[in-house]
Amino acid sequence: MRKLCFILFVFPSIVEAQFIDSNLVNAAPQFSGQVAVCSKDSVLYSFYKGYANYELRIPIKSNYTIELADLSMLFTIEACQDLINKKILHPDSSVSFYLKKFPYKEMKIKHLIDQSSGLPSNYIKLYHRNIYDDQNIKMKDKTSIHNSEIIKIIEDKKPILEFVPGEKKVLSKTNFIILAQIIELLYETNYEIAINRMIAKKYPTLHIFDRDQFYGDSLFPHISGLKKTGINEYITFENLSDLGYKYNDYTYGQQHIFGSATDLALYFEMNKEYFSSIFTSPISGYAAGFHSTLYYDKNKTIVILSNTSDEYDNKLLLKELTK
Repeated sequence: MRKLCFILFVFPSIVEAQFIDSNLVNAAPQFSGQVAVCSKDSVLYSFYKGYANYELRIPIKSNYTIELADLSMLFTIEACQDLINKKILHPDSSVSFYLKKFPYKEMKIKHLIDQSSGLPSNYIKLYHRNIYDDQNIKMKDKTSIHNSEIIKIIEDKKPILEFVPGEKKVLSKTNFIILAQIIELLYETNYEIAINRMIAKKYPTLHIFDRDQFYGDSLFPHISGLKKTGINEYITFENLSDLGYKYNDYTYGQQHIFGSATDLALYFEMNKEYFSSIFTSPISGYAAGFHSTLYYDKNKTIVILSNTSDEYDNKLLLKELTK
């Protein structure tokens, strides 16, 4: 009788999980990646599907790490907030106080953090228009976008702001490139080391890290980015050159932090009150070969990490999980 009672107790949760799995597969049959739903310190649901390595047909697992794309910016903001708490960084100070050649004297640190800076929102277009020129880069040449180049463009060209700092809030990836530079200046080390130290100290149970540790990690293999070429057919796509561009994107502050959907959802739950004061749900992100989505309400956090170039799957899954 005890055995029967035990089976009756656990059976509904198993059925519910299978039901959700089935619904997600039906909602987005071509999805490849990880999904997690968490509340406080509990994982309510997790789901994973597809290939970590398409060529070798290595399936994705729940603990495999994946590019967090624009959701990496959460860690840049937290590193800045730690500096503010220590009174090393001052939100009302001008950015030019820290970066002496920064041309917008009216722009403050808080404008970068709360996304009210007015800086051009697309740094790749900024690079393309100011550096890249088909007339002086031969077909055989390759170049790369680095933080230093974006900052130099801003310092030398002083591109027109999209709006007056503080006037409104518009997410700009360029903000995080500037903040990453300030983090390096004030932590007196490179961004990767600063972020990895912060995560290891504050969140030792979460397997999240910046790219410094990415390629050498064997305990938690990484998931490669993919571009769809047909129904359930893909090619590896992890940087712009994989699409034929003559430059790659090696900027940081807004990408290149890696973790699982479960660990990121748990992390956000720990910091929901703070981040919800800056970002409006849902938050979506993109990096070459990856899409990320984070949704939150007062009861839960949903993270969807896709290792394909198609963001539509994330939208379908989020609709299914929030209906």
